[in-house]
Amino acid sequence: MTEDMIRDIPSQEPDQLPDTIARPEGDAASESQAIAQRRLTVEERGLLLKLLVAGQREGLIMQAFAALGLLPPASATVAYYREKYREEIREAQARRIERAMSEGVALKAERIAKLKEHAELLEAMRFAADKNGRMWNERAWRQTLADIAEEMGERRPLEGERSGEVVKVIIGVDPDKV
Repeated sequence: MTEDMIRDIPSQEPDQLPDTIARPEGDAASESQAIAQRRLTVEERGLLLKLLVAGQREGLIMQAFAALGLLPPASATVAYYREKYREEIREAQARRIERAMSEGVALKAERIAKLKEHAELLEAMRFAADKNGRMWNERAWRQTLADIAEEMGERRPLEGERSGEVVKVIIGVDPDKV
């Protein structure tokens, strides 16, 4: 969903919680009613839809609103938006996944380029010892080179990383008696 699409979405959230939900007494009751009756601003609606597209659960949505200094939406409001924009959310999630799989470090060439940059930085400081005389950068540099070779397919994965079942054979022992 683009920002323009989010702004064009009319705020048709429920005005009240259903009568079947028990409401607390006193000041908390008036506060919960105010939360349930208020409409989301365009910015709040945009944030809520972005969090729903990202697949965030209600608790994290409430935390995100609170961290930004915004009044969190009511649970009924979150459920309403999740249901009302279900198809749009699914389409946006599919586009997000497709974009993530076809850009950046998801591409082999990009991963190799990033590893190459990292190796060049480490090479410049690989013989610099720490305060105890250890050369940690040398080891990191060698590991980065190994990662590059593995990404390029020039090295096979280690023995432990191979898939398949290991069968031990003991010579001279009847397998039925083991």
